[in-house]
Amino acid sequence: LVKQGKVNLLTPYQIHSIIGEDKVTGAELKNFDTKEIEQVAADELLFLFGLNKKLGPILDWELELNEKKISVNTENFQTNKDGIFAVGDINDYPGKLDLILCGFHETTLAVQEAYRRIHPGERVPFGYTTSNTKLQRKLGVAE
Repeated sequence: LVKQGKVNLLTPYQIHSIIGEDKVTGAELKNFDTKEIEQVAADELLFLFGLNKKLGPILDWELELNEKKISVNTENFQTNKDGIFAVGDINDYPGKLDLILCGFHETTLAVQEAYRRIHPGERVPFGYTTSNTKLQRKLGVAE
């Protein structure tokens, strides 16, 4: 679609704000390189997840690294620094697979540990979207 001129693919940008009331009419985009904000007209916005494994200033945090990836424990994906977690393609542990499914699993365990720290002694809320009508209503899939 890009080659056919039907879609404009803009990189390296981050959405600064979405323009429009009931319908998207455009967006303000911030250029990662120049830091400038540009306004573009748009009929639709497609959100694609991009990866950048450059650690940048995180290298100054004295985290344990293994070949430019952050070492974590697999119980809660905490790094060697208390309270700092790393999930997804940026972390490393024995048996690590760079799959989005693994990132979801890692994030779930890290968030549960963060919740326990923020709310000590409280039960971590947990629910299944397939059977929890309260969650289904929030998601707009149940009456």
